[in-house]
Amino acid sequence: MLNTTQTATPLTITQTTARFVALDIETGNAPNDAIERAIENYKPPSNVKDAAKIEAKRVENALKRHDKAALLDASPILCIACRTDTGGFLFDGMNAPPFDVANWELIASENEKTMLQAFRTWADSTITPETVITGHNAIGFDLPKIRNAYIRHRLQLPLFLSLALRNENSCEIVDTMKIAKSFSMQHRDNLFISLDTLADILNIERPKQAMSGAQVPAAYERGEYAPILIYCCIDTETTAQAFQLMTGISPVLH
Repeated sequence: MLNTTQTATPLTITQTTARFVALDIETGNAPNDAIERAIENYKPPSNVKDAAKIEAKRVENALKRHDKAALLDASPILCIACRTDTGGFLFDGMNAPPFDVANWELIASENEKTMLQAFRTWADSTITPETVITGHNAIGFDLPKIRNAYIRHRLQLPLFLSLALRNENSCEIVDTMKIAKSFSMQHRDNLFISLDTLADILNIERPKQAMSGAQVPAAYERGEYAPILIYCCIDTETTAQAFQLMTGISPVLH
């Protein structure tokens, strides 16, 4: 269970080599011009020839782009949560008011760019080639999204993300969504297994949450930063527990 207070503690980056890093990010909606570009660049399936069907596909795509604007490359990363074997580290790029999450070290930044710089400093001093990186759909979403954000801001990637692309002394990456099927007959045919479903599969108790991932962009636009940070921490805690259980390193196993 996560407890929160409104009294901030000094924000420092603790540098300790991690055995594993479970990470999760939350994103806001992309800018309107990026949404419009995505709509304009849409190409209907080549097997659709009927003009009315093509127009219907265009409308469907436009609605989807607006509804899923937080998934576009241009969407901002609002926060990055990392749970290691030694502690929790929460990188906030929303310039949120002072806000503490129990057992997490908050590293506050004015914007996305300075948050990415802080995360890189922490990662380069904490993650080694022996560190295992884990996340739920990290290979398909979180890691590509983080890489893209660095390039958008013309920043050097954290070393572990750069080495992974070159296969040079790179970290092992364990995607909990990809290995979930190995622990369930009921969900073995599912293309996408949500983190909530994985928690049910592994009997991981999760705190009652005030929002879902789909609600994060609207919460951000309303200035409701604390619930976003808490939600990101809860998901990261769950991912860390799932990773440890599935790989046999959980302290609760005997």
